[in-house]
Amino acid sequence: MAAKRKIFLLAMMLFQLTVIAGMIAKSMLPLVNGREVQLRVLARDPRDIFRGNYVTLSYDFSDLNLDSIPNDLEPSHGYRFGDEIFIELEPDGENFKTAGIRTKQPSGGIFLRGMIKMHYNSTVSLGAGIESYFTDLAKAQEVEQHLVRDNAWGEVVARIMIAPGGEARIRSLDYIPRRADGIR
Repeated sequence: MAAKRKIFLLAMMLFQLTVIAGMIAKSMLPLVNGREVQLRVLARDPRDIFRGNYVTLSYDFSDLNLDSIPNDLEPSHGYRFGDEIFIELEPDGENFKTAGIRTKQPSGGIFLRGMIKMHYNSTVSLGAGIESYFTDLAKAQEVEQHLVRDNAWGEVVARIMIAPGGEARIRSLDYIPRRADGIR
């Protein structure tokens, strides 16, 4: 009886470890097989004093006016927090920008799998799982300085890895200063 119990407990522990390993592997998948794109980061609460060295990021898709971007959202539909959305991206110089939002996964192109955070009339707030970036204290303070004080002298960009299904992870945050003639 004791041997069966030990085998059962060992099997349960192995199952739990397998589930955790699978979750970690799935979250790291974009970093392994994803395509790198660069998104301009907009200024937003750069550090959270309660959560530590945690940078909160905002992108051009974070808050959108639906009248200003191609989309297939039904005006009469009551979209809710957590509803799945796909954010189409297109090149804009060295960066990428939002080209449209869809409720169905695009068959091609570069897109992010995201969710609706808020929908009110013609305004929508979206998230794609890349709005948070944990870093060390020195890097968090550097990003804060660049986002808040140095925005006129350059820009902060997030290098994002996007898997074929649209799942994304941040690879790095970088500050790109403008040259004296105003060009990056």
